[in-house]
Amino acid sequence: MKEISFGQSAALSGPHLFAAIVTRNEAGQANIMGVSWFSFVSMKDGKLLFCTSNKGYTGGVIQKTKKASLCMVTEDIKEKVLQCCTCSGSATNKIEAFGISLDTYDGFDVPVVSGAGVCWALELSDSMIAGDHTIYVMDVKKTILLEDKPHVMAFDGYKRLATV
Repeated sequence: MKEISFGQSAALSGPHLFAAIVTRNEAGQANIMGVSWFSFVSMKDGKLLFCTSNKGYTGGVIQKTKKASLCMVTEDIKEKVLQCCTCSGSATNKIEAFGISLDTYDGFDVPVVSGAGVCWALELSDSMIAGDHTIYVMDVKKTILLEDKPHVMAFDGYKRLATV
């Protein structure tokens, strides 16, 4: 037995599902952020939650626009989405920089990542600050399946993405 840090416990408790949060700012520019901190909240009412840093660009966009898409990442797109975790959308157009394709669908106010698996159209229901992150509770407006392929998981934090 040995005592470990809370951060170490988060990495060791994986693997965790890995998804892409897609937002679009008020000027219409799309952004993608990789995330493992998300969960189903209510099946009856269709609610999901995810967490973003209090200092991050994505959370600020969601606070203003109240909209996002959440896309399950497949093997085909994992490397490009993982690159989105390396910089901020406030300074980088990640769609262009990493060659990511987006698609639009009826019922989605924000585009989805081409090649993703399950995708949800989301609208902000509630949020709360939780330490250095903000928890966003999102109403699911529509759900689609783009690619019927296995979703990737994050291992050891974000050091490795793979299917299980």
